[in-house]
Amino acid sequence: MLGGTVLTDTRRLRTTLGADAATVEAAMHAFAVRHDATVLDVGVTQDDAPFTYPSETASQAARDIQRSIASSRPPFVAIVGDEGVVPMFGVDCGAESLYTDYFYGSRADDGLPDAPVVRILGTPSAMVRQLGSPTRPDEPRALFMCSEDTRMHLETRTFLLALQELGYASSFTMDEADELLPEYDAVIHFGHGNDTALSGRWQTYATADAIPQLPRGPIVFVDGCATAPPGSRLVRAFLNQGGAAYFGSSSNVAGMIPARYACELILHFLSRLAERPDTAIAELLRQARRDYVRARPRLMDVLPELLRTGRCEDEDQATHVATLLQWHLFGTPFAGFARGEAEPVLCSSHLLQEDVALDPEGKLTLHVPATPRGCVPVLGLRARWSAEITSDVRIAVRQNNTLLHEVRGNEWTIYQNVADTCIGGYSAGAAYHAYCLLPIFATRDPSEITLTLEASGPITVTAETTVDIWPVEHGERYVNRLEWNPASDGERTPVVSGPQMDRARGPEPVRVIGTPGKSSEAGYTLLDLGELYTRPHGSMRVGGGDNAGFATWFATDRVEVAGAPFRVGVGVNDVLVSPTNGPNQWTLHDLDVAVGRIHMLAFGYSRPESPLSLRILFADGTTEERAFDVYEWSGTQLPVGGDSAEARGLMGEVAFEFTSNAGFRTAAITYSVIAVPGCDRVVREIACDRGTFGLVAMTLDRGGGGRT
Repeated sequence: MLGGTVLTDTRRLRTTLGADAATVEAAMHAFAVRHDATVLDVGVTQDDAPFTYPSETASQAARDIQRSIASSRPPFVAIVGDEGVVPMFGVDCGAESLYTDYFYGSRADDGLPDAPVVRILGTPSAMVRQLGSPTRPDEPRALFMCSEDTRMHLETRTFLLALQELGYASSFTMDEADELLPEYDAVIHFGHGNDTALSGRWQTYATADAIPQLPRGPIVFVDGCATAPPGSRLVRAFLNQGGAAYFGSSSNVAGMIPARYACELILHFLSRLAERPDTAIAELLRQARRDYVRARPRLMDVLPELLRTGRCEDEDQATHVATLLQWHLFGTPFAGFARGEAEPVLCSSHLLQEDVALDPEGKLTLHVPATPRGCVPVLGLRARWSAEITSDVRIAVRQNNTLLHEVRGNEWTIYQNVADTCIGGYSAGAAYHAYCLLPIFATRDPSEITLTLEASGPITVTAETTVDIWPVEHGERYVNRLEWNPASDGERTPVVSGPQMDRARGPEPVRVIGTPGKSSEAGYTLLDLGELYTRPHGSMRVGGGDNAGFATWFATDRVEVAGAPFRVGVGVNDVLVSPTNGPNQWTLHDLDVAVGRIHMLAFGYSRPESPLSLRILFADGTTEERAFDVYEWSGTQLPVGGDSAEARGLMGEVAFEFTSNAGFRTAAITYSVIAVPGCDRVVREIACDRGTFGLVAMTLDRGGGGRT
């Protein structure tokens, strides 16, 4: 690609790099010559102090730079220097703030993604390498890091298909991966993360301090929360140790639902990769962003004002704005995926030659080939329909007249709940695009899959509908297993509910045991759980605006609900949850308080089991169990969904909520009161043995009665 713009600030670059700046500048000018690009020194009239964040000065400087280069309509923009050298745009999306390089690629005041943008940063030697000519290996290898089984993880599965089409040899891990990284040319991560580490539900895959030398120069593609904010140690570690490029987000990601928000953007990226596999990653990201914007006229409408002011005033578009702007590419500007000749991991076959319209009460038969020995099949159903009928859509999936699944249009899977099926989708204009991964039976002979529709209008089953044939051994890599048996003679072992996938089992539960601090106030005993908290609220990705600690929710460490005072956490760890993301097992001992009521602040997640129970040990040695209800923390994850009165009715008694985050409109902490028989009985211990919920605070009093 020729004729682009190279942005730098030589004075700040020299301040940052010292004597090594000359080497980087020489590599930068050589890069510009090779690509017929113009080097623009944006700091001629500015001082040489590096930009710091948060900073309106940096944002205004970024807007000034964008206006200065837009008229030249560069086909690409390469930024030489970190965010202290060339500023990032600050964007306020309501509850979520982020920093972005996105607008450097806008050639007009409409804020659309017209040119790919890449930032070169790291040590001087790393920057020189990034400014060199990209190389692509002959026998490429990819490592996938994901807590979910790839067969039931839509985006990982789609990424695998794209890379195996290019001839990559692919491997998969759910364990620590630092020592594996040098062996791979592409590292694909779907899961949690921050600016120091990549993690899954139970494990840490890689940390900034432990990244080894990466001799194969991998492309690192991270679909996870804020691993690439200003100053990210993780980005620098990968690039400094030899990585060719790093794709990641500068803010927390709305990506828990298949094919929605960040996951949709990734699917657009992979669709473009399938169409043009030799295209640079930066250009594929630009095209994916274009696809995301085109599907949303209202998002397109807010971009000009966002570019001009850095603020999104349309609350309903805030999550889409964040999804569009938060992704960045660092490293070699024209890095791309390679080609090889490795054998594929799975075989994915299309079941339709063209889209098929299906009327209400109509049926569609799909002909599925026999399952080879030692393999298991998964149906990849793709469909679209009018968004107006989503709540009415029901699709019954039968195999040889046996009902296997019922897909409801208004339901979706949360990735941490993926077990039997993976269901998601997104709305684009007036249409809803549905994605489903549905296990089916392995059969000796060809079989028929029948789709029967119940809806108030027609749907379209698209030609992208497939059957994936996976080797059984693939599941063993995840400690998962399919609950049907593709035996060597082709027979199957049926199960009553049809084919299912077990969850990855993960580590054994860990019980948290300790003695909380106690303080008295007006007849209440406030428990201080500070030493027992196991996780920061932000790592749970649960509401709270910027998804940071409860310090952003609460002004002090004391709050009051319905007259009951609580001691809450405002430090690093502020939630008592399972350390291994399993059942929330904990014991509060040495309480020795006369108790009539237990007051709790909590939030449920992963569609929690409810009711749960507290196990209460009295000083006289007797034990009783008392029930309490747990509620999903966000109405966006409830079957009803959204901000409706019916959804809020499923939230319990909301103690604290934040409604400023469009992605988590009803993120909430609920309040429960559990009655304890006998006001004068001294409680020695309170314990919980199961459930997926976070305990935020607990207070005791001697009052009788109460709610349960």
